Amino acid sequence: MTDVIEELVVKESGYLYRYSFDKHVFYNNWRHGPDEGTSSIPLNQLSRHHTLTQGRPDGFTRKFQIAGAFIAGAIIVYFSDFNHSIPLLAPALFIYGAGRTVCMWSDVLPKKWTIIRYNNGEQASSIVHNNSDKERIKFETALSQAIDDAKDISS
Repeated sequence: MTDVIEELVVKESGYLYRYSFDKHVFYNNWRHGPDEGTSSIPLNQLSRHHTLTQGRPDGFTRKFQIAGAFIAGAIIVYFSDFNHSIPLLAPALFIYGAGRTVCMWSDVLPKKWTIIRYNNGEQASSIVHNNSDKERIKFETALSQAIDDAKDISS
């Protein structure tokens, strides 16, 4: 990265996202524990119009139902005759179901993000929202201006 014009850092659900751009390229870096990734997209390939959206991660409802089934199974086993034969089954089912529920707890409320698109309308990247709306809006406005400037240079 050279001569970064604007940068936005977002911490969300254990991830650290770093968005930035210079005169020619948009950079998206993320880190989660030991894993990290990066992407770079030329600004002249991006649309200046961004889409705001919200939702939950894929499969959230299904995972929540499975966790609930394990907890319900634990309650049923606890009050059944199986509890005398396999006394640790009910606590094991409950701990597993509760653990899955706790892991998903941060996804209960829908997340919001901005979709950055290519000129052809396909999704290029996304900016996760957190409570820094002023910084994010400033970044998105500057990014739109930089995209316009990059298109003027390449024309």
